[in-house]
Amino acid sequence: MTLRAEYEADGLVRQCGELSDSSANGELVEEARKFEAAARSYAQRGVSRVPYFFTPAIERVVRDTNLIAAVAEILGEDEPWVAWGPNIRESTPNEAHRWHVDLESWIWPGSITAVIGLAGCEPHNATRCIPGSQRLNKAPHCAGDDTDSNAVVRKAQSLDKRCGAVESFAGFRDGRFYLFDARCWHQGDPRTGAGVTRLFIHYQRACEPRVPHMADYQRRAWLPEPSPFIESRAGAASQRLSSIPWRERLAGFTR
Repeated sequence: MTLRAEYEADGLVRQCGELSDSSANGELVEEARKFEAAARSYAQRGVSRVPYFFTPAIERVVRDTNLIAAVAEILGEDEPWVAWGPNIRESTPNEAHRWHVDLESWIWPGSITAVIGLAGCEPHNATRCIPGSQRLNKAPHCAGDDTDSNAVVRKAQSLDKRCGAVESFAGFRDGRFYLFDARCWHQGDPRTGAGVTRLFIHYQRACEPRVPHMADYQRRAWLPEPSPFIESRAGAASQRLSSIPWRERLAGFTR
């Protein structure tokens, strides 16, 4: 099965890839402090927001030969792309041990989420997913208890029999990456502790409208500008924001 066929069928690529050059890992681990400080600053101001910004080291990883080759197999070999919303975090961010979907991917589908291991990464602290659940029009809290994996799997399978059992990603380590659709019902391992550092990046086709920059997750508020992004080549993308009627798309997500 090709990467594209696996991704489209199940919402994930099970086998991790290896960066062609992981020499920036140490620098990226240091940069995690900036992201953690930004997240604390948002929290102190009562804002529920994920810090997104680029650095030269992040841009090098975004354009890593092996990572881009895997992304291109899914998006299309000759398709210009945009990478947006980079975020480096330690441990499991935003209580992600609960089964959930990512709000931006829920409202504006079409992005591939790439997770790159930077420090302390082991196979057991990779994201856990329910294959096939990216097709569902409801989020995991519809199961009643979004911390109960058995209940969540049963609910997903009751909604679409193509949903499988919980799976993770094979061979996750520092310097390796995995790809999934964050509409897929997923969770972080609740045992993941401090010192496990990962870079999160999102890729989408450059021809698609840009995903807006989040202002406040809890308030479902968005800024009148795109999330920070870089292009595969100059002029490949525009600043045009998505015109998807996102309020209508929140029906299955909102608690």
